[in-house]
Amino acid sequence: MNYFVEGIQGAGKSTLTGRLAELFPEYQVFHEGDHNPVELAWCAYMTKEQYEKILLKYVAIAEEIKANTLMEAEPIKENGNDERRYVLTYTRIITDIPGFHKDMEQYEIYNGRVTRKDFEQIIMSRYAEWRGDDQIFECSIFQNIIESQILYYEMNDEEIIAFYRRLKEVLGDRKYRILYLEVDDIAESINIIRRERVDANGNEMWYPLMMEYLKQSPYGQRNGWKDFEDLVSHLEHRRTLELRILKEVFPEYAVILKSKSYDLSVELLSAEQWAAIFDEIHPGFFDRDYVKRVADDEPASEMFMGLDNINACSYEKSFPADITFGYYEGDMEELKAAVEKVIPHWVPLFSDRSRIYCGFADGRIASFCMIEDFGEHIISGRKCRIGGPGCVGTVPEYRDRGIGLSMVRNVTRILRDEKFDYSYIHYTYETAWYAKLGYRTVLRWNGKGFV
Repeated sequence: MNYFVEGIQGAGKSTLTGRLAELFPEYQVFHEGDHNPVELAWCAYMTKEQYEKILLKYVAIAEEIKANTLMEAEPIKENGNDERRYVLTYTRIITDIPGFHKDMEQYEIYNGRVTRKDFEQIIMSRYAEWRGDDQIFECSIFQNIIESQILYYEMNDEEIIAFYRRLKEVLGDRKYRILYLEVDDIAESINIIRRERVDANGNEMWYPLMMEYLKQSPYGQRNGWKDFEDLVSHLEHRRTLELRILKEVFPEYAVILKSKSYDLSVELLSAEQWAAIFDEIHPGFFDRDYVKRVADDEPASEMFMGLDNINACSYEKSFPADITFGYYEGDMEELKAAVEKVIPHWVPLFSDRSRIYCGFADGRIASFCMIEDFGEHIISGRKCRIGGPGCVGTVPEYRDRGIGLSMVRNVTRILRDEKFDYSYIHYTYETAWYAKLGYRTVLRWNGKGFV
């Protein structure tokens, strides 16, 4: 499997790429400016003649140039020529030679430096030749390509979508997923970047460069772009377009994550993988009569949370002293009476053998659940323990006070402390409620099966 990490500037792509690298230490990671098999950001892309001239022009650093240059394995057809290209990762070269880096910029393929036809040919050829696996790419399939298409080639949305349909055909049956970080408040995201990307004296570095890039582009000039609102407008357009590409062109390959609020251990698994885990936990589930009665238009949900998620269960609620939480050690008949008030057919499921956790109000049961152990299962090649709160209910007179949700939060933390890898909510319609704690919906089903 390969992963492409995308999102507008400030979405958190570098952070996500780093987390993927930690999750898959055996994977090869490509950032902008690296020798990347599919992408050429911050790289000079030269013919043999151009490369030899650069070596002669910068004799003092010729050996560094050679050390940072790779020759393409296959020839590229461009302007009628058919020859291998030299790829120089020039931003890796630290030198005080005046004008070196500026000189190298002219050999990049982005920002209208090659014709639109050649731009597409180069990209398609590199993706066609790519045969890698177990690789992670930052900003390699959307950002630099789409910026050039919008700002320099002035392509409309339909033309760009058509380009990605052709690219998908080139990718064929390769194994990949596009992890897209969706930013809700773009203006705030830009302001965060402005505060973070400054020099030692506190002077802004990223924002002036980004605004100049926008203003100098053909599209920016034609539209008179010059201020903060114009940058926000551009990035909003990009976000909308990129989400549309994912939904229309790459729906089976796309994973859309909320920027800086996601759970990789849950969201990297496919629906097929979750279905296999579900079948292991609940063999023969869809043969049960009560399951067959679930209406087509009222599907239930299955929800998971990876317990290594640093943001797991950050929900907090303050209560007066009469509201407490803990394991239930009282009379079973009292507990069953509380369950009867919520869902009567759950009553037989509770017994002395159950591990039960409750919320209490003045010592009386206000909410209840079982702490369940679903055993060990192989997930992404590793053995994982799965547990979860089951038969969760709040007695009617104690609802809408946060007692039930706080109880589930506590149980989730207990599972984490007991070294469970996942917490699992089975057969629920309360997805928005559990989502407040960080649970993610991974499957939905009705009486006919998964939907």
